[in-house]
Amino acid sequence: MGKKYNHRLSQRTKCTGCTKQLEAHRKAKQWYNTIDDNVASDILENPDKKEQLKLEIYNRIQEEIRSYNHSPLVAPDQEVKVRPLYQAVWRIAAAVALVATLSLLVYQYKWMQTEEPEWVTYQTGPAQFKKITLPDSSIVYLHANSMLRAPKSFAAKVRELNLVYGQSFFEVKKNPQKPFVVHSHEIETRVLGTSFNIKAYQQEGYIAVTVNTGKVAVGEYENNSLITLDKLVPGEELIFDRPSKTFLKQKVDASANIAWKDGVLVLQDATYHDVKTQIENWYGMPVELIGEQNDECLFTARFNKMQLAHTLESLQQINSFSYEIKDGKVWITMSNC
Repeated sequence: MGKKYNHRLSQRTKCTGCTKQLEAHRKAKQWYNTIDDNVASDILENPDKKEQLKLEIYNRIQEEIRSYNHSPLVAPDQEVKVRPLYQAVWRIAAAVALVATLSLLVYQYKWMQTEEPEWVTYQTGPAQFKKITLPDSSIVYLHANSMLRAPKSFAAKVRELNLVYGQSFFEVKKNPQKPFVVHSHEIETRVLGTSFNIKAYQQEGYIAVTVNTGKVAVGEYENNSLITLDKLVPGEELIFDRPSKTFLKQKVDASANIAWKDGVLVLQDATYHDVKTQIENWYGMPVELIGEQNDECLFTARFNKMQLAHTLESLQQINSFSYEIKDGKVWITMSNC
């Protein structure tokens, strides 16, 4: 009889414990799922916050133990209800299960952060412009005929993306713990929080980095090693010539270089070839140049959402040339200045 009773009690205790452990696991997982990724990452990377989380879990266990050891006082004539020992054991076990579950979930999160991120490709065609909000709330303006690849979520220690080709303006949300890195061909641009422009059209043979606010470091990859070329401050531009692997640093009007993101076409000492590229990008119409190009024929102008014909007519006032629009193309016959 005694053995059978003890066996039943043992089975009942196991079931009660299992229920409490499952409930603890469920609550821990529910709590974890409510945490924002940025908050969780912040906890993992901040030693003070990690210690605070450990202390909170420890205090939770202590409360569970005290709730059993320090039951409220009762009056002498009041019936005392004796709490079975197994209930206390399983309350403590449930608290321990909570700690174990939290530890496992934090470990899983940390492991997930090391996985290869999923990338998204953003692309524009002729006369198309796009504004992109990144996972960290940084903003990217993508110029026409451009391609940008960015992860769906940034890694724990760095925010990396790839300007495959074209032109982009970046407004980077400041985060000293996570540098913002843009790869464009063999050039790397690294910042903490700033705004800058990168121009890297394949057909132009050069990469230009212009800084609007903050500071950036520009480097070149050579034999899998990154070599720092220079550091830039507002109003400075670095132009890297890809064929010769040389670069030039110069002072510029940064506002003119980034005006395109506000719908303004700016030409500064532009050659006929530059004009051709800008017209193709802005108006989505191929341009054919006829005749010999004179590099002394330069164009400086500013157009605010003008029609193509008006833009060409305005350029004719700077340097005399003739043009014709037919068969879906712009035919420009160049002349000497």
